[in-house]
Amino acid sequence: MEQAGSTLPPIYLPPSNSQTDLVHAIRAAAATGRPLLLEPGTHFTMPGQLNTIEIGLQGLEIGSGRPTVPFLAKGSSTAVARRPDFSIPATAPDDNFGLFFVPAAPQGDLSKAAWKPGKDEHGNPFEFAVFIGGSINIHDLTLDCNMGRQGLESLPDNIAQHSTMLGFATKRTSFAMHWYGTSRMQAILWTCLRRLAALKSERSPDSFWGPHRAG
Repeated sequence: MEQAGSTLPPIYLPPSNSQTDLVHAIRAAAATGRPLLLEPGTHFTMPGQLNTIEIGLQGLEIGSGRPTVPFLAKGSSTAVARRPDFSIPATAPDDNFGLFFVPAAPQGDLSKAAWKPGKDEHGNPFEFAVFIGGSINIHDLTLDCNMGRQGLESLPDNIAQHSTMLGFATKRTSFAMHWYGTSRMQAILWTCLRRLAALKSERSPDSFWGPHRAG
């Protein structure tokens, strides 16, 4: 039996035709530190370009389960996170993400961070610090890119190459620090995938993308 890392009660999400329920449940789980267990069936990702989900220090645990059997036995049917049919527009087919995770901006007293000097691409000085955010644990979950049902067959094979189903990125956030002038801080989230069910990919885009910088 799989065991969740959190001692908090899980959030259970039943399958539905909604294209927003899954992302809303993920954000609720990340905000509260509660595991998110998707009940077996299909859960749709939200269409759109450059959609990202911020993850804070509490991290995220997401997998399959139901209230009567919260931790699935090995070999049990898992939930499927699926890209909706015909949700990638032919006029803008790239950068249509399925689930793409980025770190939330750091909180607290940033003056205690280990700030270091640097220079931007124009040679201007700035101060930066690196913050390690929460981890992400995805288990007992199938991700379906569903690229064969997007109506892109007549377009070049690489036309949607960045429309990844699962992505992770670091994120740079700028802050104004009174004692440094204008300083930049690079907030970096390193994710940890411990268990991940099979990815289904029917076309050419990257099924998994990361690490990558966003912002």
